[in-house]
Amino acid sequence: MSDQDIHSHSFSPHSTTPGPQTPLREPRESDPDHNSNNTTKRLRLHSPSSDSDSQQLKHPDDLPESESNTEFYHDANSDPELQSDIESSDVDDLVLSEVHIHPDNGRVDGQTRTSIFHVGSHSLIQTETNIDAPKVTKDLSWDYAVEIQHAMGTTLRGVGSQVWMGCFLLVDWMISIREQLIGNVALELGGGTGLASIAVCLATPVEKVFCTDYDITVLSNCERNIALNHHLQDSKSQDTLVLNKRILPRRYNWLFDDPMDSVSSSQEKFDWNTLEKEEWKSKGAFIFAADVVYDDSLTDALITCLEKLLVEPLPKDHRFHRRGRVAYVTMEKRFNFSLDQLNVVAQAFDYFVKKIAESTLIEAHRVDCSQLAQHCDYERSKDLVMQHTSASLTLNENADPDVRVDMEMTLNEIAPESLPYVHADEGPDDMPGHVKSSLFGVSLNIPITNGRLNLGTWQGIWLCEHRSHASASHLSPSSIAIAMLRFRQRIPLDIAFTRSRACVLSQKLHSPRRHFTYSRSNSLQATHYALSHSHPQEPPQFEVDHLVIGAGVVGLAIAERLSARGAGSTLLVEKNQLAGQETSSRNSEVIHAGLYYPQDSLKTRLCIRGNELMYEFCEKNNVEHRQTTKWVVGQSEADLVYLEGLSKKAEALLLPTKRMPGPATFIINEKQMLAEEPQVRGKAALVSPRTGIVDVHGLMSTLEARIQDHGGDVILQCEVTGMERMYDLGGYKVNMMTPAGAVTVKAATVINSAGLHADKVYSLLKQPYPTLPKDVGKVNHNANSAEHPLPLFKLHYCKGHYYGYSGRALVSRLIYPVPDNNLTGLGTHLTLDLSGRMRFGPDTLYVEQLNDYFVDPSTVGSSESLELVSQVVASYLPAVKASALYADYAGIRPKLAGPGEPFRDFVIHHHDGFVNLAGIESPGLTSSLAIAEYVESMLY
Repeated sequence: MSDQDIHSHSFSPHSTTPGPQTPLREPRESDPDHNSNNTTKRLRLHSPSSDSDSQQLKHPDDLPESESNTEFYHDANSDPELQSDIESSDVDDLVLSEVHIHPDNGRVDGQTRTSIFHVGSHSLIQTETNIDAPKVTKDLSWDYAVEIQHAMGTTLRGVGSQVWMGCFLLVDWMISIREQLIGNVALELGGGTGLASIAVCLATPVEKVFCTDYDITVLSNCERNIALNHHLQDSKSQDTLVLNKRILPRRYNWLFDDPMDSVSSSQEKFDWNTLEKEEWKSKGAFIFAADVVYDDSLTDALITCLEKLLVEPLPKDHRFHRRGRVAYVTMEKRFNFSLDQLNVVAQAFDYFVKKIAESTLIEAHRVDCSQLAQHCDYERSKDLVMQHTSASLTLNENADPDVRVDMEMTLNEIAPESLPYVHADEGPDDMPGHVKSSLFGVSLNIPITNGRLNLGTWQGIWLCEHRSHASASHLSPSSIAIAMLRFRQRIPLDIAFTRSRACVLSQKLHSPRRHFTYSRSNSLQATHYALSHSHPQEPPQFEVDHLVIGAGVVGLAIAERLSARGAGSTLLVEKNQLAGQETSSRNSEVIHAGLYYPQDSLKTRLCIRGNELMYEFCEKNNVEHRQTTKWVVGQSEADLVYLEGLSKKAEALLLPTKRMPGPATFIINEKQMLAEEPQVRGKAALVSPRTGIVDVHGLMSTLEARIQDHGGDVILQCEVTGMERMYDLGGYKVNMMTPAGAVTVKAATVINSAGLHADKVYSLLKQPYPTLPKDVGKVNHNANSAEHPLPLFKLHYCKGHYYGYSGRALVSRLIYPVPDNNLTGLGTHLTLDLSGRMRFGPDTLYVEQLNDYFVDPSTVGSSESLELVSQVVASYLPAVKASALYADYAGIRPKLAGPGEPFRDFVIHHHDGFVNLAGIESPGLTSSLAIAEYVESMLY
């Protein structure tokens, strides 16, 4: 076999795979497969598709299809930089990544190799239930063949020159959040070969990635890998920066006070310059790292580094300013037998988790990747894990004089200096002495240790009152309220007091309905914003005026609207780990104009109003959006009649506004179509100038932050388990379950905005239900009558698949076909994302499981399925290529109409303080702010 041999990149990881803590050894004669004549053979990656002799090295684009999925390696002497560390050590000290291990491989004697790793539309999900399932193979509809030069066995110091399994999970995750990466800069820690940075830049619209490492040899190899893949970026889009402009290898020393500082006094090749540092500070919102957790001393440095990165605030005009920076760290648990514990343990992983928990500056939680679409070719095992890391609650606000004034004003309002307070067993004490010393020292740091928030007594009073009675008139946005946003990942918290004595605040504060009792004898539970609120009647643990169930975009909009009233408390609860994880984040992201639905329906009314409010909100709050316009393309005479009727309806409904003074719609003929969009075909098109697209994640993040700014609260991982009407006290008792246990809330009003779960949530309410009318959601049904409770209803789950397109966008606006008669969907339409990429969908498939987001590569992603999609799309866009289509993601819509049933309207029904929202599907995103306005009008 020659020095340049080609083999297909495939691998078969094993549970006993050596990793950074398990060095390779010489095969022994006692080994079952030992062959004394074969102990020095080259390591070879087994190819399930081809075991033939290798070919002469060629560029991947020049290879025939049968040879394109390849990997080649060459002698150690060809890259002395990569081999320097290897040659200085005996082979027994080498470690080898599990990516390169296969039963047919022999020992490693110090080669480097250039491998091809595919990043494409595999969409194969490997969960704990199907880890051992055979790999699904299919023709890739979009695929980047990434060439990576790497080492094949190094000492522990040189493991950055290898490719590790966590890299692939990290790439899958970054692709899944690609919409959030638009206009942002990312930083990879321990970038190694650069595979993750290269794949992220190729498959997402991230603006730039700083691929960092400490070792100059590793960075030099990373630079070569970027150059190897330069052609991939160029072939996709002429208006996109080439790869070597989007990925910058930079030296980053975790042990330095400023890790971006240069090692030497002179500027060297991989040092940061001033402009790059400023670019990271102004645009850097994402940090990612793969398989950097394997040595405890380095883990300590890593956590210190993450603390420095995450606590630094983003500029106020950054879309993620309120959320702050986040870091995603992937790793594979590596198990060793521990003599201390007499068991097999993942020591490096456990140490990382332990040290994060001990940090007072950052926090982390494990990300559920079981339903994450797979875009890299690897076996995803249960030992591959991802940690989401962000800054924890740290208040350092005293440098801003305005903040100090705000705090003093509010604190004096809560507890005036002239009023004596009684501390149990301590006697009278005027407040300012000890309160101001604790609040206005050099800094106010409130550490969190072992799940407990360590507050001084008066700090606890301050935080409780601030969250319950915050007023925009005297509290600035830069005050403690901003830092309290960090609470949203901690549900609930135990609050421990640092004072040695119990303290009772006997004055009734602000509200005559409520007083607060503080006692060390009880473990006080907090759900983000409040200490335990004592109430003369148990079991409710605390009261709220508005309880909103479900933090999708509609629930967020309602909670934002109600909290902005400034009167009454608002609490939004969500059962998932993050807001908007279901229908809200799995749609076309289109701002609709309100054309299609019956004239007297809520869908039409609220979509038209929502369109106006959405543009206004996005412009005011810097949420990224674009008014793209939309064409509805007709192909037949019947379609033209439909378009004429639609245009007349729009003319009657969509009146000119100050922002949009022109006609609501107009029709253009085939010649006009070709002049504006040469690739689109049809007899005529209805033009909708008011249609656009919006960054849904940015919208939801902004709404969530505004809720907290207004004094409202968002509690995640909080599932409603029961509800009942409190006829004696008024309102509703709502039982909820959190990771820390059960919580009971008394709510004056309840808004059921649970989306796919709205029918199940409503069925939890203990009350008599009317049996008629049965057809909830028909246009003729007065769903908003407050005379009777809403009948129980059943939702149908309508799944829609979306297809991405790997080629250049063929159009500059949204293109829709004429919809079907019962408006089950709007047809397989063409939309654009904010980076200009095309996608198609959704299709319509009713399913039984409401969490069935799986995109099956053997059916939906098969070449036959993609060919059918291309045929449907070709009716209005004949230039589309089936080979460029790929199954991207799926969403599920909550419908009141089952298969074949006629149109059903939104249901928004208010009765006796309980508001139900049912069947909030499209155009729910566009209507969200108008729905919030409508719900507020029902209640007030």
